[in-house]
Amino acid sequence: MKLLNEKSVLIVDDEVLLTGCLADILAAFGFKTKTCKTVKLALEEFIKEPTDFVVTDLILPKESGLDLIDSISEFNQQVKFVIMTGSDTDILQDKTVQHDGRRHVKILAKPFAPQDLVDLLT
Repeated sequence: MKLLNEKSVLIVDDEVLLTGCLADILAAFGFKTKTCKTVKLALEEFIKEPTDFVVTDLILPKESGLDLIDSISEFNQQVKFVIMTGSDTDILQDKTVQHDGRRHVKILAKPFAPQDLVDLLT
């Protein structure tokens, strides 16, 4: 098992300020972080250098966080996902259960405390 400071996280959100803040917070807890603004860029980055976790917003330009989860899960079934959303989490829970036959998906309702995200990743 990897130590906490060896875990890596890809953070995907079109709000650059948010991804930067989350990256800084997670780095302070020992995570190696990368950030992307779109599903396309995140998929390219993940293929180039896979991470242990992907933290993604549900709603992104052109594609959704669920699209990203589907794409990554096609070739890596070990990665764990956190979906950040301001949407109704009950509806999202139903969708992730349908998508979650072989992967780990957790939901984090916005707004959230940084410690909530850290707790989901540890």
